[in-house]
Amino acid sequence: MSSELQTETAATPEPASTPETVRLDVQSVALTGLFVLACIAALVAARDFFIPLAFSLMLYFLLMPLVRTLKRAGIPEGAGAAILVVAIVGALALGVYVLSWPAADWLEKAPQSLARVQARVNRLLGPLAPVAVVGPPAAPGEAPAAAGGMGPQVLTHVRYVLDSLIVVAALLYFLLASGDGFLRALVRVLPHLRDKVSAVAIAREMEQKISRYLVAFTINNLILGVITGVTMALLGMPSPVLWGALAFATNYVIILGGLFTTVALAMAALVTFDDPTRALLVPAVFLFLNVLESNFLYTLVVGRRVALNPVVVFAGVTFWLWAWGIVGALLAVPMLAALKIFSEHIDALKPLAEFLDEDPGEPAKPTSTTT
Repeated sequence: MSSELQTETAATPEPASTPETVRLDVQSVALTGLFVLACIAALVAARDFFIPLAFSLMLYFLLMPLVRTLKRAGIPEGAGAAILVVAIVGALALGVYVLSWPAADWLEKAPQSLARVQARVNRLLGPLAPVAVVGPPAAPGEAPAAAGGMGPQVLTHVRYVLDSLIVVAALLYFLLASGDGFLRALVRVLPHLRDKVSAVAIAREMEQKISRYLVAFTINNLILGVITGVTMALLGMPSPVLWGALAFATNYVIILGGLFTTVALAMAALVTFDDPTRALLVPAVFLFLNVLESNFLYTLVVGRRVALNPVVVFAGVTFWLWAWGIVGALLAVPMLAALKIFSEHIDALKPLAEFLDEDPGEPAKPTSTTT
């Protein structure tokens, strides 16, 4: 009997696709594509709104376990949130104050430094020197750019950053002070019990994994920053603390951060040292340190806390750099990790989770309907 049923099932032809079905599939793909493009356009157009929101949510996932720890110690959630936000703002302000003097000195010398770098590069390249042009030459009769021309641009960017930090600090405080109230409010609006359970599981897993990843990544970057600062001091570079801090901060931007620091060190070394060999040794040593960090230190400290496909990470960093600038590249990996965790708990999105995974499992083999 069973054999007859299997034979009948195998012999039953699959329903042929009708023109109406094909037309519906095309319409579905088209509507999905338009929806995705509309979402991308909204993210780019409203970046001033979404960037502080995304940054605050990432810090919320990082700091919420500390708020719970303080609550168990007898400190209310509002007071614990205030302590953490004030501590972060104070540490950031102290770091900016300490590093502002050497950074301002380098920025003040930037126009003259660029001219010296161009001259050094021209001397090193020899016959290829006409290709190595740092900037467009001044037109005949045109006055060279003023040294202080960068001042208004820097002040504009600083004001924008300060405004964004105020929004992030305020939003972060309210998220942390609410404790689990934000999650409870989200759960209450969901209609089904299964959705409520899934929302709690997703939030807890995001909080746990993203928090552990960010803490481990910060320790990794701190080790790289200390080693970079000590190495730059041994190589005779001025302001070694500044270069260590730059390596620490830029390494949060996967792939692109190390490249930026290498170029900055190369330009600074060409300005500082007359010997080209000694000047080129500085970026070469940092590049070696960055390779060691990427292949050994990162694996040792961070490990597989966020297992993402490297190709997806590179594409994600590139996309968010285009959409949101440096802040987008900084948030790319945590947002990809959050998307992966969310997809793992939604049946329809599990293929996306497997695509994002660093080591996706093999697809299930189809079962035969015949014997």
